[in-house]
Amino acid sequence: MSTRISCIELCRNAVDIEELADHDDFDLLFRFFQVMQPSKRVHKVKAHRNLGRILDELELYRALGNQVADHLANHACSNHLPEVVSQLEDFHQDLCQQKVLLQQYYDLNLRLQTARAKTADDVDDPPVAVMGDKRTLFCNWEVSMPWEFPADIGDEEVLNTAWSLQWSVAIAEWFSHCRWPLEMQEGDPGIAWAEVALSMILQQQMWLPVRRWRAGEELVIQPRSHLDAECLQTTLAEQATVMYCMVTQFFGLVQKRLIPAHITMGKVRSLYWQGHNAWSTGLSGRPQFSNQTEVYDLLQTLLMQGKGTHALPCITFHEANEQWTEDIERGLESFSERTRKAKLAMKRVRARRMDAGITH
Repeated sequence: MSTRISCIELCRNAVDIEELADHDDFDLLFRFFQVMQPSKRVHKVKAHRNLGRILDELELYRALGNQVADHLANHACSNHLPEVVSQLEDFHQDLCQQKVLLQQYYDLNLRLQTARAKTADDVDDPPVAVMGDKRTLFCNWEVSMPWEFPADIGDEEVLNTAWSLQWSVAIAEWFSHCRWPLEMQEGDPGIAWAEVALSMILQQQMWLPVRRWRAGEELVIQPRSHLDAECLQTTLAEQATVMYCMVTQFFGLVQKRLIPAHITMGKVRSLYWQGHNAWSTGLSGRPQFSNQTEVYDLLQTLLMQGKGTHALPCITFHEANEQWTEDIERGLESFSERTRKAKLAMKRVRARRMDAGITH
């Protein structure tokens, strides 16, 4: 309605018909312009009113005119272009049906979400033993039948990592020192990448490197202190993501498996059982590792503060661990160039695996 009123106002204010020549509805505006006078104005009149209840005569006059216009419009639709009217009615019915189906679809999704939540409460709740003493479970986690870690992992191409040679060596050391379960244990919560990251951070006495844009290029930056990490605005969630990226790339740069074949990457219960508000990603089998008590305590501090993984735990590094010269020299090389070299190296590793008959 406001659009129609504005069109009429254009006709009323126009000095010459040429002012309206570029309008999309020029044919209609031309007719209005011919009968328009400066004294004529357009008023919005409420439609479909009970005429018997209108006491004001001027208002009644306008309502009667509106009713006549409505009758003429209906008569024109029914008799002038019945095929078009029928088509528009079909469109209207189809639109109404689509609205009903859309509402049913969203109602179904809401019911499914409720059903999934109830199922998750039944399936994903930690065992009674976990609820009673989480600290005992996670701090004293033991693997009675360990998997045998390979003596030679075939790490000739690790030098081409896109991240850090120093951290690649740390990854190999951490995985080799863990006791991985030979078979999947009952009630195994897995290990989250946040836990792997914290364990390696404690082992290396330094934060994981992060990717940041500097001078138009994406670089790998190694924070050397807690202040550096805060200035880079990294969080435990980002450190966990970096850990995942570094580990998966390292797996692609060595010939042998560093974890048993039955352990996979994906969602795990570990952080959820420790008090986090959701599942997280990690490795499906939980290893026994040296600093699991310290990792548990750091996580509990964050979770009890309500920060979750969106903050950094307060860690005091007792030993200075300097960045390796090889990584410092590559510091100005862009991450995209590093990634290109790493992909070529992984391709060579896959070829060596095929030649040696090694399957992953």
